[in-house]
Amino acid sequence: MKNGRVMVPLRFIAEAADAYIGWNPYTRNVHVVKPTPEMIGKMKSSNLAEARQATLQLPTVRLLKPITQGVGSDNKYLD
Repeated sequence: MKNGRVMVPLRFIAEAADAYIGWNPYTRNVHVVKPTPEMIGKMKSSNLAEARQATLQLPTVRLLKPITQGVGSDNKYLD
């Protein structure tokens, strides 16, 4: 416990469950993604194109926040 919060080794827990960790620095959120066994097999393939495609198909979580740059300017978005 630290300042009333429980700290856990999230990366260790995720790796033990064959999951992956994603960090969104803008929202300060951590996302745990667990791919299917089929996706894991494809990611470990010796065929680079298949492994790359499987990695790109991992679920992602993105929260876009509009940023106003000034009066009359277009809104810009952050990943």
